[in-house]
Amino acid sequence: MQGVESDEHTERLHNIREVIAAGACAVGMDGHLVNKQWIEAGNYAAMTKLASECVSLVKE
Repeated sequence: MQGVESDEHTERLHNIREVIAAGACAVGMDGHLVNKQWIEAGNYAAMTKLASECVSLVKE
C-alpha cells in the first residue's frame, strides 16, 4: 500500500498515541485520513489501513 508507511504516517500515529495517553477521548484527522492522492489513485486500501491503525490506537 503505497504511501501508508512514511515518516509522516509514523509521526501522526505517535502523536495520536500521546494525545490519547494524555487523556483525550478523540483526535482530529481532517485531510490526513482522506488523502487526495490515494483517492485519485484508487488506493482505498491505504485509507482503510490508516483508519484501522488509528482506531486500534484509540482502543488501546
